[in-house]
This record gives sequence, structure tokens and C-alpha cells, in this order.
Amino acid sequence: MSRPKKMKKYLPVDRPEISPSELLKTDKNILLVGQPGIGKTALAHEMLKLWAERDNRDLDYMFYFDMRNTLITSTMSLEDLLFGVFSEPDRGKEEVLQDIKENSDNVTVIFDGLTDLSSSVVRRLVEKDLLPYAKVIVTCRPDDEEDFLSGNFLKMEVNGFSEQTIKTYLSAMLGDEHNKVLSNLELFTLCHVPMYALMVAACFSEDSPQPCTITEIYINIVRSCLQMNSNKTRNKDLNSFITNKCEEILRLAEVAFHATEGKTVNLPEMPCEDSCVLSFLKPLFIKAALTETITTYAFLHYTMQEFFAALWLLKNPDKISDVLQQCLTEEKKHMKHVIPFMCRLLSEKSPCLMKCLISAQELKNTFKWFFKEMINTFFAHAEDSGLDVDILFLCQCLYESQCPEACVYLLDKLDYRLDLSGESLDPNLCCAVAYVVTQSKERKISLNLEDVMLSEQGMRRLSGCLQNVQWRDPLPRQLWEIFLLSEGQMDDIGLLGLDGNQLHLPVEGDRRLFERAVNVMQKVTKKVHVCLHWERETPACQRLCECLLEALPSISSIRFTWRFEGQVEFIVTLFCAAAEREQQTGEKIVKLLSSVCTYQTFPLNEEYMDDDDDEKYQSDFLLDLFSHVKDYETKTGLSVLPSLQSVFQSAPAVWSIDLSERKTSILLEVLKLQSEKKQVQLTDCSHEESEVRSLLQCLPYISRLSCDEDFFQTVCACISVRSREEAEQLSSLLKLLGFSLLLTGQLSRKACRLSADMALLLFRWELLHYLLQQSPAQTITVNLRRNRFLQENITRLRPFLDRIVFKRLCPSFVLAVIREIYKARDSLIIPGLLRSLDHVISLTCREMDSEDCAALIFTLKHSDRVRLNLLWTSIPAGETESILLTLDNVSQLSVDRNLLLRFVHCCAASEVQQGAAVNLLRAVQHRLDLSCSSHVELPQEGQSETLSLTAEDCRAVSTILRRSSRKTQLDLQDCEVEDSGLDLLLPVPDRVRLRASKAVLLQLVSLVPVSRERDAVRRAVSLCRALGGELDLSHTTLDQRTCAGLAQMLDFSEVLTELDLSHCELTDQLLLTLITHLHKVQVLDLSHNKITDASADMLLQLVSINPSIHSVRLLNNNIVDRKPFERDRQFEIW
Repeated sequence: MSRPKKMKKYLPVDRPEISPSELLKTDKNILLVGQPGIGKTALAHEMLKLWAERDNRDLDYMFYFDMRNTLITSTMSLEDLLFGVFSEPDRGKEEVLQDIKENSDNVTVIFDGLTDLSSSVVRRLVEKDLLPYAKVIVTCRPDDEEDFLSGNFLKMEVNGFSEQTIKTYLSAMLGDEHNKVLSNLELFTLCHVPMYALMVAACFSEDSPQPCTITEIYINIVRSCLQMNSNKTRNKDLNSFITNKCEEILRLAEVAFHATEGKTVNLPEMPCEDSCVLSFLKPLFIKAALTETITTYAFLHYTMQEFFAALWLLKNPDKISDVLQQCLTEEKKHMKHVIPFMCRLLSEKSPCLMKCLISAQELKNTFKWFFKEMINTFFAHAEDSGLDVDILFLCQCLYESQCPEACVYLLDKLDYRLDLSGESLDPNLCCAVAYVVTQSKERKISLNLEDVMLSEQGMRRLSGCLQNVQWRDPLPRQLWEIFLLSEGQMDDIGLLGLDGNQLHLPVEGDRRLFERAVNVMQKVTKKVHVCLHWERETPACQRLCECLLEALPSISSIRFTWRFEGQVEFIVTLFCAAAEREQQTGEKIVKLLSSVCTYQTFPLNEEYMDDDDDEKYQSDFLLDLFSHVKDYETKTGLSVLPSLQSVFQSAPAVWSIDLSERKTSILLEVLKLQSEKKQVQLTDCSHEESEVRSLLQCLPYISRLSCDEDFFQTVCACISVRSREEAEQLSSLLKLLGFSLLLTGQLSRKACRLSADMALLLFRWELLHYLLQQSPAQTITVNLRRNRFLQENITRLRPFLDRIVFKRLCPSFVLAVIREIYKARDSLIIPGLLRSLDHVISLTCREMDSEDCAALIFTLKHSDRVRLNLLWTSIPAGETESILLTLDNVSQLSVDRNLLLRFVHCCAASEVQQGAAVNLLRAVQHRLDLSCSSHVELPQEGQSETLSLTAEDCRAVSTILRRSSRKTQLDLQDCEVEDSGLDLLLPVPDRVRLRASKAVLLQLVSLVPVSRERDAVRRAVSLCRALGGELDLSHTTLDQRTCAGLAQMLDFSEVLTELDLSHCELTDQLLLTLITHLHKVQVLDLSHNKITDASADMLLQLVSINPSIHSVRLLNNNIVDRKPFERDRQFEIW
């Protein structure tokens, strides 16, 4: 449903915008819009009364037509309309009519309750084809207003009762008891509609529960009317009396439904003769001719007719779906007013009416589906039409229903997002929205109230549900804008209490909003936090600056919720305005303003800071603020910066700065203002020598520096160190960097030149050597990305290896280091080296000779729990066994599958190697992975990714597996294996878990059947256990041999519980081989095969006698008769 058009002013306030007398004086056409019972007819009558009582001797005319009580046919002429409904002139009718036509500017015509322009004479009057200068006044419901907006109408909304009027009216009607209504917020909000206030007063009973919905009021009215017209039936006998009148009431309800569907209030016939039932109607006497009068009937109010129409629909639930569809059409949209009544009438809560008219079981059956169908119908129409769902109407329906389950269903459909932007919410709608929101117990709701208008009553009702709402931007700002722009008296203390004493303001707004904000801040006793919502790039708002300075003594802090361009300029403008005001008045206002800007997250609200970008923005903000204020001081001569010292000291714990975009001297000046050293995260910097030197001057004010890993080398490349002081600055920089630096092999000589008296460093690697000498007690982390010069100086670097932690080492450097250590036979340095290497020896992609292998073996023999990476490493054949024997010192071995297979053969070659086999399995984490998935291997052109395993390979693998004392995984993915080789793997050892390609699985299954049954059982049981009770043969082709093997596996094993045979070309004949063995399978997938109805009975019987079978998938087979499968939920066939 599309949202209704927004109203200028729909809500009740203490003072009406325009009075009835003023409306009467205007020469414009008037469209009076308002919900049922709001007082449109009363206003029209008041205008008619004022016209009749005025002291005016000029001749003019006013015609009033109550469209609910007037029968206007399509053939009526202007004369018939004017003189048929009202008395004709005693004489000179033609002259009067002619005067009306010629002086139409003296004519006022009121159409009260107009619903459409189906009558030709009415349409021509409204469109000014007849009486072009006449003043036309139309009253209608909001749903019908679009039909009359094309004309030159002044649209006005009828407000109903204000809060004070409600109190006055109820006090007059109920006396002291009126306080009980006032204390019931739901009932009180209903009373802003005058008709409902009347009904509440008429049905009020201090001894019974009070109604909270419109439908409950109507139920009370109907029950009261029936009681009054039944010879004073006592309360306890009233239900029996209503039951006895059931037939007559439902007959009236049927007439009401058909009249509502036809959009008429004139009932064509008397529904019954019963006086009790007829008490809801009034007779209408319509003059048909000079001597003939027609009598028709109408309900006392159109809403009463809609109420009875809802009764009839619930008695005839087969019609409900049609009505739900009808109310979404332009022609029948008025039918939707019946739906809220149905929602409450379905409830079993008291007061009850339906149980006297319809059986409880009928109501319960309708209740089960009604709300879901109603909601789904509205959503389906919105999706098809591209319009918004009418959320407010659905909320109104669910509020009437008082059904929490239906509310949760709606919220789920809306993904817990209620977008009410641009709506006008009367107090009753606020009750409806609040009720729906409060039903969400498990999940917070996102509520959008942008440009929403509501009254104090509505605001009070909504505030009670906000604990179920996500309290995040822009909702706080929306609520404060509603609050500050409202003409009523709002609860500012309550709204402040909702959000930690925070007052939310837009940066842009009219003067009235900011003036109200100042009044609120000055009125409360506790200082408030002002949160400014900056939603787009906009210049500084002068009105906001004035507001903040005016209320400054009442402000605790000023914060922004989000980052936007222009915020620095705004704060600067604010401080400049404060400085100028201070100069003029002598007030110490700059220091006061600084105090409200002094907090750790300035200028952002802590609640909205959620990433590192916020900290970077905060740092940039403070530096820009310093720069702008300093410029202002230069231009004006005013001193502002000293008062802002506390603001700059509220900087974040870590400064995140890009110095490529600003002068480093600004950072230096701000750092000097700090009371303690600051951590600095440098995202980028200028390479100009002057800027780098400025940065070095900042070091005494920095506690820790974070930057790119090559920053230190960049600094060295940008400057020429000319003094010991500058050299010490480099040492300080290294210390701030945590003794971590990157040497890429791209060092220039300039990067290493430290001056003559520092003993000129001639070699590039000597920079590291110098730093090691300067900090003898520190361990230095060195990132040697693409570095080669250290590799050329390993000998000179060897004494310092235990003080260096290497990062991003290349395997060639590692190999060079261990060769140097082996050459010197320096085993004592190996533990320190391994610490530097983080206990990882990576020799990937190296082509090793015998000397390299000797160096590796020497290193491993003096190591403990080292990780060894030999992926794609070439090792001479004669060295494999030597390396294998050192694996007892290796905690983790990474190796490609070809080298792994060589190690396996070596272990299996002799019984003496049993210890080596145990060490190998431990090092590879008990996983013999012969697939290509665990390590990305890039085969050479023409080389297959499939590894072909021979019988000898399988014998070696089987030997190793049988020596394992722990669970071991064997991965044969991406492998081709000879049948003779797989035969050697069966039966699979107890502690082995198997992963294999589907081709290998098919081979293994087909190898299960052997001549000796005992061996077949062992093979079947071990294979099922190794597969973990799950077998996936999908997208393979099964033959008779494979099915026979599978049948034996199913027969002999108890652990195969999941079997996937989808896309296997499985026929009825092959299924026959398996069917008697499938009873142990819990999850069976037979989809996308060639199974026909011939196997249906067998499958149905299989499931019926085996409750352990959870599901059987039969999608996309050749089964024609699917009905027998509908009764069994275990089958999935569609």
C-alpha cells in the first residue's frame, strides 16, 4: 500500500490554527479532512449555525448535504438537488434558481461525508462547471481526499480534542472518576477523537476493565445498546440474550457488509423487524415526488456500519481473502476500514461479542490463518506494485488484535525495520506502533522517525517502547527535532533521561528549533551533552553558534556524531565568535567553551566511534584546528590558543597522522602542548629533508612510533647525518620503532653515511652493524625483504645472530646461514639462530647438494622442536635417509607429496627404520597427504595434477600405516591407483581415516567382495570405519559389481549412516541389489537417477518398517505417482 499523503497538521494542540468563523469568511473552496469521529460533521454544523445567526441583510444562500443521509441519484439536476432535498421557495422558484446561477459568489454548498464523485451534479459543482463562483466545502476521510485535490481547495485537517479539552470534557461527563481514564494512557489517547471520547464516557464503569482499542469501545457500545433495548436485561444474562438474537444481528451484519462494499450508507431494505436490532439504525425520509416520500435506513454512524460488516465477514471467512484483495484496489480501498474491527473481534478477550454469534471453533480456525494472510497480502501487493507497505495500517490492525505472535510475524517480514518517515502519527497510531515494538523481545528494532509529526500524548506513548529500539543515529536527532518543533508541552526531562542526558541537534535548522533548545538547556538543573548531527557538507550555521554560546553554562560537552567536511571550520567559527564576544563583554567565555570541548574523543561522540579512521580523523581535526586558530590569531591579534590547551591535551591515546598532507611543524607545536608523551601512528610522510628533520625534532615528545616497516630506511635515505646529535636521533628513532627495521637491499650510500668522526661506514650492511653496536642490550627485528647484501656478509654477521629476529627471510638466506654455521662447526650459535628464525627452517624451492644437506643435518642434530619446510625442495637421492633420521628433532614437517612418498619408501625399506616411520608420521601431524589440495602445486606445462600410485607405493604406505600407534589420515585425493595397489591397502588399519577421490572410492567398494566371507567382512567393516560412516558416490556411474560391493558394506557394517548416490545413473534393477541392505542408512540421497514407480512400493515399505531412516531424497527421478510419498515426511520428492 502506498502511504497516505502527509497532512500539514493532523494532531490536536491547545490552539486551533483556524476557527470555524474564519473558515466561513474565506472565499476559497475548503476540504476538511479527518479520521472517523474526529468532528468533521460537528465543524460543518458549527459553520452552518454561524451563518444562520450572523447579522447580515444581504441575500446569500447556504446548502448543507449530509451525504450519509441524502439520496442523490445520477440523473438529478441542479434544481432537483437544491430544491428536492430542501423545501422549495413558496413562490418564484425559477427566479430564485436564476438568482443563484447569476450570483453564485453568494452561494455556499457543504457536502458532508463525500466519498466519491459518482453523481454528475455533485461532480460538476465540485469542479465548478455549475455555479462557478460558489464556495464549496467538502468533508471526507483521509483515504478519499485525493479525489478532491485537483480542484482549487484549501485543505485543512480537523484536529479533534487537545489534551486539556479531553480533561475538561471527561471531568464534566464523569466527575471525579475521570482521573481513572486519564491514568489509562491507551484509553486517554483514544479520547482525542471526540466521538470516541463520547463513547468512552457513555460506557465507563468504575468496576470493569476499561477498553484500550477502538473495537473494544464498539463492542461495549453494541452490548450497552442491546441491553438498554431489551427491557433492562441484567449483565449476567446479556450473553444469553445476544445469543438468542444471533440470527437478527447477523442479518443486520450482512446488510451492513453489502452496503459498505457498495460504498453507501443507505440500506435498501429493513433487515428485520426486531426493535433491539433496529436501535442501531435511523430512518431517512427522502422526497421522491411532490406527494411521495421514500423511507430508507442508515446506521447511526458509518463506522458502526463497518463494525457490523466485520461481524458478517467473520461468519463467512471464505469471503475474507477477497476483501483483503479488494481493499488494495482504488475502487474498493474503503473496505480496509473493516479489517481492524475483524482483528479484535477474533480475540477471545473480554469484552466478547463473537462467541455469542459464532462458535468458538470457527473463530479459532479463522484465527490460525487470518493474520499471516493479511500481512502477506499487503506485502505481496507492495512488491507487485512497487509501492511501500502501509506499515501504520498494519500496526493499527495488530494493536486492535492485541496478538503478540502476529506482531512478531510482521516485524520479521520487515526485518525489524520500521520506517515511519514523513508520517503524521495521531496518539492512537502512536499506541499502535508502541504496542508492536514492545512485542519484540529478542531483537532490537530499527525505527526511522524522520520528519514525523506527533503530539505530546503520542510522544509519551512512544517513549515507553524505546527500550526495544536500537538507540542509534538518526533516531535521537529525529526525536529531538519532533520535540523541539512541537507546539505542545513535551517532557524534556524524560527525553534527556532516555539517552544519558544528551540533547541532539541538527547543524542546520530554523531559529525556533534552536531557541527551544536553549530554553530546554537553561531550564534543566543538570548540564547536558550536546550532540550535533552533521549529515552533509554545509557551512557553519550562525544560529547554532548563537544557540550554543547562549546556553554554554548549561552544557557539559559538545560532540559530533559523524565525520563530515566543515566541522573544523564550525568549531573555529564557534571559538572565534566566543573570542569576539569575550572581547566585547569581558566574559571568560573562551575558557568555558574549551572546557566543554575537553574530552578524550573530541570532537566525536564516543558512542559513535568504531574504527581506526575515527582516531585518524580526530588527530587531523586537532591539527587543523590548531592551524586555523593560529591563522585567526595572526589576522585579529586576539589570543585564543592558550585557552585551548586543554582541548589539545584531550587528544587520543594514539595519534594517527599522514604527514605527507601537512607541515610537520604543526605536529611539533601540538605535541609541545601535551602534558605527557604521545604514541604516534604515522601512515605516511614527506621525503623532503626539512620535513624529515622536523619529524626527528618531534621524537622527544613521542612515547612510541608506529609506521611502515621501511620507514627507518626511508629516513636514512632522506638525510645526511652531520653530527653525533643527529646520529643519536636515529638511535632514538630505532628505539621508538621497537628496534624493528626493514632492509630491502635497495639501500643507497647516502643511507649509510654517518660522518667522518663516526668512522665512515662504507658497506650497506654496516648500518645494521652500527645499530647493533649502539644498542648492545637490545634485540633488533630486521625485515630483509628482497635483501641480498647481508647474505654476502654472513661471516661478519654471525656473532650477532642471537640478537636479531628476522622477518620475511628468503630460503636462500637461511641456506647460506646454516652453511656458514656448518662450515665453522659452530653448534653453540644454533639455538640463538633458531630463535631469530622463529624456530622455522624454510628451504622451499631450493635445489640442495650434498654439502647443503650436511649443513641441514648438522643444524637439525643441534636443534629441538624446530619446524622444517621442504616444499618443492630438491634433495639428492642418497641424502633422503640421512635427513629422515634427524626428524626426531622436528616438530612439524611441510613437504610436497613427491618428497613425502620418497620418505615413506625409505621408512618402509627396512624394519630397522620403524623408529624413523614413527618420527615421520609425528612430523607430518599424522597425515599422509598425497593430494595436491593441501599445498598449491603449479605443475609444469603438460604435467598432470594426478599422482599415479603403483603397487609398490601402496605397499610402502600400508607398511607405514600399520606401524602407527595414533589415528592417522590418509588422503588419496587427486590420485590414480592400480587395483593391485588398493588391494594392498585392504583391510584398512583400525586407526586410519581415509579421504579419497570418488574414482578411488568406487575401486575400493568393488574390491570388498572376495571369495572368503571372513575377509570380505573385514574389508567392509574397515572401509566403513575409515570413511567415518559417510560415503559419497554422487556423480559417478554405478555398475552391478560396485552395487554388490556396496551391498556387502551395508550388510556387514553398522556404522555407514549417510549414503549419497545422487546422479549415479541408478536404475530399478541396480536399486533392487541394494534395497534390502539400506535399512541401516539414516540419510539416503537417491536424487537425479532413473528410479521409476516400480521401486516406489519397496522404498515406501523400507521407510515404514525402519524408523531409523531420517530422510530419503528422490528428486528428479522418473516417479510419476507421487501421492503415496506425501504422507511420509522422510521423503523429499519435489
